[in-house]
Order: sequence, then C-alpha cells, then structure tokens
Amino acid sequence: MSSFTPSRRSVLRTAAWSAPVVAVAAAAPAFATSGASFTTITTEPLPFAAAIPGVVDLGVWTVTLTSEVPVNLPVGTVVPAPELTAVITVPNSARNTIAFFGVTEVSGTASAPYTVQGQPAPLPATVTIPLTTVPASGDMVITTTGPGTSFTADAAGTFTISLEDIVADLSLGSLGEQTANLTRQPGTNYTIATFTVA
Repeated sequence: MSSFTPSRRSVLRTAAWSAPVVAVAAAAPAFATSGASFTTITTEPLPFAAAIPGVVDLGVWTVTLTSEVPVNLPVGTVVPAPELTAVITVPNSARNTIAFFGVTEVSGTASAPYTVQGQPAPLPATVTIPLTTVPASGDMVITTTGPGTSFTADAAGTFTISLEDIVADLSLGSLGEQTANLTRQPGTNYTIATFTVA
C-alpha cells in the first residue's frame, strides 16, 4: 500500500487558498447561517408636515427611506443595526421660504425613530444631514444617512416596521440653530416592512 506525502509547496499552496476562506467565514455575521433572510427596501415618498414651531410652517415634505430589513427570522435572532438612507424632498414653496430668510445652506441631524412591532418602544435612529446648498429654484433634495438600532426577535409571529415622526436639528445660517418637526399625515400608511419570526 502506497502512502502520499504532500510536498512543502502543495502544503503552502493549500494554506494560501484556505486562509482567505477562513477570514471570510470569520467576518460573516452570525445570522448568515441561522436561517434568517433580509432584503433591501426603498419606500414610496412618505409625506410629513414640516414646521419650525413658532417660526414658520414649511408645508409637506416627503421622505423616501432605503434600508435592509428582515423577511424571515428564527426566534431569538439578533437583528443588527441597519444602515438607513433617507432622501428628504423639500418642495419649492418651502425652499423659497427658507431662501427668503437668507438661508443659503442647510446641515444638521435628524432623529428618525421607527417602531418594530413586538418591541417595547420605538427604536432610535439618527441620520446626518450633510451641508446642502439651497438651490436657486425648484425642490431641494437632501440625502441623509445613519444607523438604526439592533433588536432581538424574541417571539414568534408576523410583525411590522413603521416610521415615526421625525425631529430635525438644523443649522440654517442667518436663522441659526432651529428644530424642525416632521409630522406624519393622517390617512397615510407609514409601514415600511413586514417580517415573520418562527
């Protein structure tokens, strides 16, 4: 019976190929092999009544949210904090009002909490509003990004994720630091995803 003794070169070659595989496996999130599935969604533009309380009514803005959301989860899955992208469209009438006050640039942060049915309270999310130039005409589009919050799917059932009211802390040049409230509109469905835990 013959025996095979690998050469030093074949051992090194095998090690070189297997090292990246081990690194990738180590970097993969725990839920990847747990039977959990996720998908990326982009909502329709969702309307919010915008106002700087005591200063000005800014009409209805829209928010389009993109995020990875769960589809199916085994009970006990820890859902990692998603990265959120929220595209805020400020209509021309509101842009005109902002420009009237001499504001040429907008920046800040926004608290955009969302409700995950089955969790005890809305989950916080903070997105960054990058320095955005107020255009001379037309709608003003602001693209914001930031993290959501991790949660554990600890009960079986079908659950929804819904966007809540948004509070934006804005730097508005001549108007200084201002807080804008973006309030959900009656009759609009703010559900962004439905998922199953089993």
